[in-house]
Amino acid sequence: MTFSEKLIRLRKREGLSQEALAEMLGISRQAVSRWEQGTALPDGGKLLPCARQFGVSVDWLLDEDQGWEVQRSEAKGMTAHQQGIVRTVSGAVLGAGLFVLLVFLVVGSSLGIHVIENEKDYTGVAAFVRYYHVEWLPIVAGVLVLLGAAGLVWLKLWQWWHQSP
Repeated sequence: MTFSEKLIRLRKREGLSQEALAEMLGISRQAVSRWEQGTALPDGGKLLPCARQFGVSVDWLLDEDQGWEVQRSEAKGMTAHQQGIVRTVSGAVLGAGLFVLLVFLVVGSSLGIHVIENEKDYTGVAAFVRYYHVEWLPIVAGVLVLLGAAGLVWLKLWQWWHQSP
């Protein structure tokens, strides 16, 4: 399998256009087109970023004797598409947690509920929690915020760790 065949297959697997791949690698779309047509190969400075983008080795990309099945068994790490999924899910979880906390605080503060319990006077969010028995709600929202933030931090650390040669 040639470099150009592998590149086309990898790019399509990730759902990238030639233009999107070119932008990620800091080159022109025409350069990617020439690589895919087999009329040119990337220079040494673009081979490693290209391989990292797809989570494959430079050796596999250039060795025509190594087919697709070899790449699948040797693939390490996450592809750009998988990183995008982690980023999207973590961001959605973080956003959901923040949204729930914000709504909880705004609604709890604005309803003007007043609760007297065990000779203690509660107003605002504390009264809202006691009146509607939603002690669990800020805990769930906090867990969502922590999980979402942890996912984003983990992804950044993973990217940092895997950018080093």
